[in-house]
Amino acid sequence: MDQCTCRANECGIHDGLIANLLEEAAQRLESISDALDRGPLQKTQAVDLPIKYRLNAKQIYDARRRADKVMNMEGFVASRAFDTLLDLYISTAAKRPVSVSSACIGAACPPTTAARWLSALETMRLVSRVPDPLDKRRTFLTLTPDGLAKIEMAIAQYGN
Repeated sequence: MDQCTCRANECGIHDGLIANLLEEAAQRLESISDALDRGPLQKTQAVDLPIKYRLNAKQIYDARRRADKVMNMEGFVASRAFDTLLDLYISTAAKRPVSVSSACIGAACPPTTAARWLSALETMRLVSRVPDPLDKRRTFLTLTPDGLAKIEMAIAQYGN
C-alpha cells in the first residue's frame, strides 16, 4: 500500500469516496466547458431606468474619476480625506476656522482614522496646522495654497 492510500485510510477516507468526488468534479468541469462552447454569456436583462438618473450617475462617476486625477490618487474622492478638504473649503469660504478635533468629527470616522488622513493631507502639503493664538491647547487646520487650488480643480470636475 502506498503512502497516499495509507493517509487516506488513516483519515477515514475510502477510495470509493475519492473516486466519487473526482467523478463529480469531472462532470462539473465538463458542464462548464459545454457552457463556454455555446458562446458568450447572455447580457443581463436591461432595466428601464430614468434617463435623467442614468445621465446623472454617469456624470458623477466620470467627475469622480477626473477629480481623482486632479488629486493624483485613485479613489481619493471616496475617502475621508476628500470629505475633510471639502469641509475645510466650505469653512474657508465662510471664514470659519476648523480645529483639528472638529475636522476629525466632520470626517465621520473614528478619530484615529481621521488623524491618519490629516497626517496624509499634511504630507501631501494640502493642509497645514496653525496654533490657536488664544488657546494653546487647540490647533486649527487650513488649506495650503496647493490644497486650495487642487480642491477647487476637483470641485470644478463636478460642473463639467
